[in-house]
Amino acid sequence: LVGNPEFHQRTKHIDVRHNFIRDAQSDGKILVEYIDTKKQAADFLSKSLNSPQFIMCRETVNRVEFAQQIRVREGVKLVIS
Repeated sequence: LVGNPEFHQRTKHIDVRHNFIRDAQSDGKILVEYIDTKKQAADFLSKSLNSPQFIMCRETVNRVEFAQQIRVREGVKLVIS
C-alpha cells in the first residue's frame, strides 16, 4: 500500500485513517522495506518454529534499539531507530 496507493478491490476494507503510514513514508519519517519471509523476526510470536529459527528470531529482536518514539496521534506511536 505504501508503494502503490491506488484503490484496489482487495484493499477497500482498509480504513482511511490507517493511511498515516503512507504519509509518514512519503514525508521521509519512516522507511518501509521488504523483509523476506525467512527473516521475519516477529514469527516467533505467532508461529511454531524449530530451535534454529527461534534463536535467529529472538536474537534479531534483541538487537533492535529504539532511539525515539513519536506520538502520531492518540494510541499510535511512530518508533524511529
